[in-house]
Amino acid sequence: CTQIMIMVQFSVVINHSTCRLRPSRMADAAAAPQSAIYSVPESVVLAATPSALPNNLSECSCDPKTVFAVASMNAVVLAEVDTDAAPDAREVTHKVACGSAEKPHFLKCLSILQASWVRVGGLDLLAVMGVGFVRVLDKKGKRVFSHELGRGSDAEPRTDAVHARGVCAVQEYLCFGVSSGAILVCECSVKSGKVRIVHKADLHGAHDAAVTTLCKNVTDSRTSMMASGDAAGRVVIWDMAGLGPLLSTGGDLPMYVVGTLESPCMSMVLSAGVLAVASFNGQLTFFDGGGSKERLVEIAAHARSPTAIAINQAGTMLASVAEDSKLMVWKFPTPTNRSSDLIFSAVVADRMLHGVTFIGASNTLAVTAYDFNELLLFNYLAD
Repeated sequence: CTQIMIMVQFSVVINHSTCRLRPSRMADAAAAPQSAIYSVPESVVLAATPSALPNNLSECSCDPKTVFAVASMNAVVLAEVDTDAAPDAREVTHKVACGSAEKPHFLKCLSILQASWVRVGGLDLLAVMGVGFVRVLDKKGKRVFSHELGRGSDAEPRTDAVHARGVCAVQEYLCFGVSSGAILVCECSVKSGKVRIVHKADLHGAHDAAVTTLCKNVTDSRTSMMASGDAAGRVVIWDMAGLGPLLSTGGDLPMYVVGTLESPCMSMVLSAGVLAVASFNGQLTFFDGGGSKERLVEIAAHARSPTAIAINQAGTMLASVAEDSKLMVWKFPTPTNRSSDLIFSAVVADRMLHGVTFIGASNTLAVTAYDFNELLLFNYLAD
């Protein structure tokens, strides 16, 4: 007697503002558990289509609304959405935060590579990085910081960097990765609701290739750990605790290389000392960043390049998206429990996914795709 097992993977098919599920016979599709933990995705129309950039989605939760940021060619588009409202009653407000208000001569060469929300001193700021520039805007769209790459002055040291990509806020510092392999460090101060940002120093010596991604510990904002990855696959963890005195006296900041992957680093997250890195070859690698520095888990997660990963605030679930059209949700491992099981997967048919984020403190997911003017919301059924 021969037993034949047929595995059916659900594929999400999007048609304008409606969506439905249909079976897909993809031989390489990952097997999801029998019990679905996410709903059929809801669709929110965007004012513009996201560019084909890694990490091209960021959210800022302001109860009851969430402001999503995506890069679209030479502009950053914001979508303010009441994610708790019923789909037929949901209002969406769009705004162009960067691009259309720039000087005409600058627009001709403006190329945005990433837009990401960061929180510094209790304020939510929008960091915009691209070819030749780094900018920071407040929630009203007012520019509070601007730094031109490759140019120097008495106040701003010259850098050989061509572009910037990767940002994170650690304590009172805002850090940007640049193509020269350096990390720009800016000091932030907030007084009476106003923020002041000053470029203080560049971190050199850890990366010979372009920095592609930065992250901090998401489960503990008080930690001084920062991680960086580059186009050569090198992964570095920094201890930013002693940065303040070094800015005035000089010296080396403690850092250690935890590993060099086989392909470029695309995205990373850090939680409770465990560092997760998505690399261009489709692999997810988890490192013990706080103890032994060893590799805890390696997963062949995607058939094509992963473009973004995200972790929930509890530090228990990791979401990954890739150009293979797949959204996958994994159990986040710990140094003592190294299992990282697949707990959910979905296929957005015929779309290259380029952004994913958890919304606020919930486990609800938002996903973007290249050249697709809809934001997909996967509601967590247990919330």
